[in-house]
Amino acid sequence: MDAWIGNVIANVPEVTVCYHEKGTVIDYLSLKTSEIPSEKGIVSADGMVLHHGLKVLRFLHLHCKEERTVYRLFRKDDELFLELPGGKIRQSPLTIRSSRVFQRFADKYLDKEDFDQAKTAYCNALATCKNFPPSRVAVLANLGLGRVETIRAEQLATKGAPAYMQVLMKASSYYEEAMSGVQAYPDDDELKQVIYKELGSHYTNYALLLSVHTAVVGTVEAAFQKAFRIYESTTLKETCRTEASQCYDYYSVFQRRICLQYLKKSKSSKASKGARVAEIYFRKSLECIAGPETDHLLFSSRLIEMASHYCDMYDMQPIPKTLKSAMSILLDCAKIPEEHEDAWKSNVVSLWTVLQRVLEELSTKHESGTKKLYEKVMQVSPSVSELKEIEDMWKTLSNA
Repeated sequence: MDAWIGNVIANVPEVTVCYHEKGTVIDYLSLKTSEIPSEKGIVSADGMVLHHGLKVLRFLHLHCKEERTVYRLFRKDDELFLELPGGKIRQSPLTIRSSRVFQRFADKYLDKEDFDQAKTAYCNALATCKNFPPSRVAVLANLGLGRVETIRAEQLATKGAPAYMQVLMKASSYYEEAMSGVQAYPDDDELKQVIYKELGSHYTNYALLLSVHTAVVGTVEAAFQKAFRIYESTTLKETCRTEASQCYDYYSVFQRRICLQYLKKSKSSKASKGARVAEIYFRKSLECIAGPETDHLLFSSRLIEMASHYCDMYDMQPIPKTLKSAMSILLDCAKIPEEHEDAWKSNVVSLWTVLQRVLEELSTKHESGTKKLYEKVMQVSPSVSELKEIEDMWKTLSNA
């Protein structure tokens, strides 16, 4: 022991010795290096010390590359030489337990928003099982590191630091690693759902961050396309309808912003093409949330929002059908629980605003009908009875 401490781990002023008996810890003792007693007076030969030192040095160079990470060395009771972790060593129950402990601690740190400690613990979990066959711990640790790096990227982007792009890419690599690792568990549908759902959400957020902080349209679209591929996979098609709908909606909004930029530059053909792409993904967004359990207020809100977009694009043709659908839905869900009443009124107010814009645009083409309806919209307050009357007038005008 003194040869090991004195020669291989040089300049260590103090160590803590752990005494255990048959696997049970019975005592701890802190000692200065100079006070550590020789075991039965045996001192290792210089050649043995050199052998251990070189072996540890090679191990450090090959494996110990992650900062703030724990690496463990082993020596069996009946062995003379150190045994270092490597590809040929079989995973022991102790290693599995250690990696699980690190992963659980990391999850707790993440819940407490202690991101530095969480990252350290996740790295330790990976380091403990990195030389062994794929494990759930490695998958979950990569997933956790992806979450940590995503949060870091968001913080950096908020501060305007350009490094956020690199951190986002690092987060993506961790998520991809988790998705790759989960392939080793073809029957674990629950784990697959978690990983795929998380990855889809990551690429959606990735695209949103890029759309706000970069002007490179291709980069943003590539991130959205990755999210689409994940949400359109058979694994998530039925279980993540809301998340997929939101992703499609974000992309539709992104395309609308590009359209407006083209309009400002008088590039009408490109603006028109972008408007159609926006409409396609908006429809996809609606299809995802359509069904018996549809949030009808959300559905009508999306339709009104799309009609407003058509106004921005001076594209009147799709508006009648879009607004008719919105009015019909709002009338169908007029008798709603009291807690949703404010949301219903908010949608009707938005509908009134869009109607006013549309009617102003149409006034030159259908003057008499438009004027009558416009006056009606301007005079009445949003209510069920008024909405029904407006709907009838709108249908008549739409047919004209």
